Amino acid sequence: MLAARDARVTIVGAGPVACLVAIELRKRSFEVSLYERGSDVRLATGARGHSFNLTLTRRGLTSLDAHIVDMLYRNGVVLPQRVIHHVDGTTSCQPYGTDPDLHHLLSIPRGLLHEMLLDEAEKAGARLNFGFECIGVEPASGSATFVDGGAGIVRTSADLLVGCDGANSIVRHEMFRRGAQMRISQDYVADGFVEIHIPALAGGGHALLDAARDPERPRHPRHGLHIWPRGEFMLLAQPNVDGTYTAGLWMPMAGGDDGEGGERLGWDRVRTRKDVRALFEEHFPDVVDLASSYAEDVLQWSPAPLKTVRCDPYHHGRTVLIGDSAHTLVPFFGQGINCSFEDVRTFFALFDSNLADTKTESESEAENDAVAALAATLPAYTEWRRPAGDTIADLSLAMASELKDRSGDVAFQTRKKLEKELHLRHPGLYVPLYHAVAFTDTPYQDAVARHERHRAVLDELCSRHDPADEMELIIAAYAEAIGRTDPGPAPLNGHRAVEIGHLVPAPRTEQRPETESGAGTGTDLHLDPAQQKELLDVVTSRLMDFHEDLSKGNHPAWYRVAAAEPPRAEQRAPRDGTAVATLLDEIFDSALPDGMMHPHPGFMAHVPSGGLFQGAVGEFVARSLNRFAGAWAAAPGFARLEANVIDWFCSLMGYGEGSFGYLTTGGSIANFMALRCALERLPEHQHHRATVYVSEQGHFSVAKAERLAGIGAGGHRSVPTDGAYRMDLAALREMIERDLRYGTPPACVVATAGTTNTGAVDDLRAVAALCREYGVWFHVDACFGGFFRLTRRGRVLLDGIEEADSIAVDAHKSLFLPHGSSALLVRDKSTLKQAFAIPDAAYIPELSQDDDRPDFMDYGPELTREFRGLTAWLPIKMHGIDAFERCLDDKLDLAEDLARRLAGVDGIEIVSRGEPHLPTVAFRVCADDPAEAARLTERACELICSRGNIYVATSELPHEGQVIRACIMHHQTDAGVIDQFVEDVRWALRRLGEE
Repeated sequence: MLAARDARVTIVGAGPVACLVAIELRKRSFEVSLYERGSDVRLATGARGHSFNLTLTRRGLTSLDAHIVDMLYRNGVVLPQRVIHHVDGTTSCQPYGTDPDLHHLLSIPRGLLHEMLLDEAEKAGARLNFGFECIGVEPASGSATFVDGGAGIVRTSADLLVGCDGANSIVRHEMFRRGAQMRISQDYVADGFVEIHIPALAGGGHALLDAARDPERPRHPRHGLHIWPRGEFMLLAQPNVDGTYTAGLWMPMAGGDDGEGGERLGWDRVRTRKDVRALFEEHFPDVVDLASSYAEDVLQWSPAPLKTVRCDPYHHGRTVLIGDSAHTLVPFFGQGINCSFEDVRTFFALFDSNLADTKTESESEAENDAVAALAATLPAYTEWRRPAGDTIADLSLAMASELKDRSGDVAFQTRKKLEKELHLRHPGLYVPLYHAVAFTDTPYQDAVARHERHRAVLDELCSRHDPADEMELIIAAYAEAIGRTDPGPAPLNGHRAVEIGHLVPAPRTEQRPETESGAGTGTDLHLDPAQQKELLDVVTSRLMDFHEDLSKGNHPAWYRVAAAEPPRAEQRAPRDGTAVATLLDEIFDSALPDGMMHPHPGFMAHVPSGGLFQGAVGEFVARSLNRFAGAWAAAPGFARLEANVIDWFCSLMGYGEGSFGYLTTGGSIANFMALRCALERLPEHQHHRATVYVSEQGHFSVAKAERLAGIGAGGHRSVPTDGAYRMDLAALREMIERDLRYGTPPACVVATAGTTNTGAVDDLRAVAALCREYGVWFHVDACFGGFFRLTRRGRVLLDGIEEADSIAVDAHKSLFLPHGSSALLVRDKSTLKQAFAIPDAAYIPELSQDDDRPDFMDYGPELTREFRGLTAWLPIKMHGIDAFERCLDDKLDLAEDLARRLAGVDGIEIVSRGEPHLPTVAFRVCADDPAEAARLTERACELICSRGNIYVATSELPHEGQVIRACIMHHQTDAGVIDQFVEDVRWALRRLGEE
């Protein structure tokens, strides 16, 4: 992390936002002291009354470290919906989005979140001072004065003073008083609230959830934000992990005449237990028996008033306001903590960018760099966050009406249903406002501006058509109107609103006015550190958008129709540069949405490669460092890392001392290298006459490798297979003996550990014995199945692989790494050097003579090549090999489950699978006539793929004919994907029946 040694920061307040600021400052090596007026909440007991649960959404969670998010999810409750309790006693549910796993709130008690962040800030090295009340601030110099409980005075001076002291911020007041020329508005709303406790059931469990259970329905109800909308007032309740609920009664502070001859309730009309009981028995009867102490709770505390505070600017001198100190929100949208956490993320993204621009070469200047970066960050922070703060304040006020009244309205619910369906079908053309606010990083103001434009179109359509009865017509008309007039950006949960994202604005200089992004254009090929960071931010933003869209199902498993206009052929290189944003548009918007989507968890054709992101990061680091590891002396550290990976792979295959290998870009090169090693056992004049034996189910890359190795066309031997599609050993023996009788030298037997068609594994131990008997090189093409040897079932299936002379493995298959991650492993290290070393290169005197310090150029066909080891090294070191074993075991389980479930589908026949088996399932549509069965199977495959959830392919098997084969090898393929697959197969069969 960037250093800011000896730079000091004082934070006024020690709430959750202040703690997060402290954590981020400590990451950057600032000295941090927090001063809090109150006591340490970790030592408090049982205080309640004015604290409602926090509802964290993606916008806020993104600002927290992963381990904190994990703790929150373990201690909070996921809320994927609102549960509306209507006046007539019925309930209805309003999901927040289309996917409850993605579109949900995380309900967490404020005190619990606060305690976690206090612990994290303390562990990070921040100094926590409780019982210190701020009584004065000098914002220009960053100094503050505090009085402690013993009436002692403490004065601090810092390079940055941060006001995180809430709605009644003394820091904000002092900025206003001491020259900030600040505009401040403070508006109280009519409502106040008190907290109510709903205990857990006597035997444990959530009372409201249990009350909602329907014994006639097998599915359990989901948690939700419970709302009792009653016009001017409402009750809200959120579950806690211990079975309790934190509820809040929201009501106007003063009652009176409602203007229609009735009475409006207010807190001034609820003064006695009788008043409270009457209120609950009439309006919230389903809570009366669940919350035994509700009357005491209501009367114990005075209602807490609610207000909105806006100010401008958020900074002055060396002082800045973050969180509620800058923008106090009413809690109806639940964005207070999320907006505040986003403040923190934005502030430090700006700071890091500015620090990169100002960083000097000398470490002794780190403090000056940090102070200069802070000075540049403060005005930029105000510019970026004030519009967001004002916008979410307005939205929070508007949400009060929706929660208290409209959420229970039938017409309102119908409109929400229309909006969700419209978003589901056209995510790029319509995003509900709540979705954009809660579940994306789109700046609040941009989300509102776009929503207003699109809402106007939808309002006009709904005025002419009934949303309840003419939803399809409205959706079609809207898509046509918006698609024609406002294609706009990609979905709001996709591309960011500005070049590098609203968190990291592009540097505003006059040096590069000709481009949207300074990096990557112009005549100078060199990018300075700031330009490099800018380029990375732009690219990272688009990549994150892609992966987020992929996780939300916004990409199909394959794009069925190729682009209407094929990419324009470019015969000549461009003379001038193009803005990076434009180039990324071409990559992500034109090139990407066409053809197969290999990273999709529903991609099951061929042998998939999920492409672990961590592996891609490793490759990026290796390419950026640009070290040559082909010679040990050139980069000993990196050569050792690559050798470590090879050693790991060897040990995973059961190889022992003296084994080695070479990392390749794919199994084809690995198989070629194996044949070159095998030929070294034969006299050179026999190489072109040598024979290679591979089963008829073996991979075609072996035939290609034969050609590369110089083996003549007549040297290929296709060995028949048995009923389980494993190499027929009797036929293999007969072929070898016939070749020996005719003087044709057998060079290599290639056994297959995982055929592409069925996942069959040859009897490796038996093949090894036969090869020893005849002195033939034994190679195993384990590109599909090799790393399944990590699992118990895989070790049984691959028994004998350790006896092979060489093994080809694809880590981009059974270790889930990105494409281009393979290896050839050999039992005897010297065989590689014999096949590929060219001695006496006088112009490279540094070549190693020590086998423990290998020059990789002597162990493979390449001299100059990229440093390949990090692609596997990084994810394996990050997660440990046991994590990969668990994932592989899961794929085996999923394949067994899929085979079992498909076997139960009428009209489907499963290709027989031995035990154990690699995760491939082949099946076909039944028909008496083989030709008709082939036609129906081909058509079923087309129908399955047409839905976009799954991509599978057909193949031809000698015994069964045309089959559909599914290979479950993506690290993100899970039970939900298998459920979808079975559903799509059933749907395809129904369609076949209709056709």
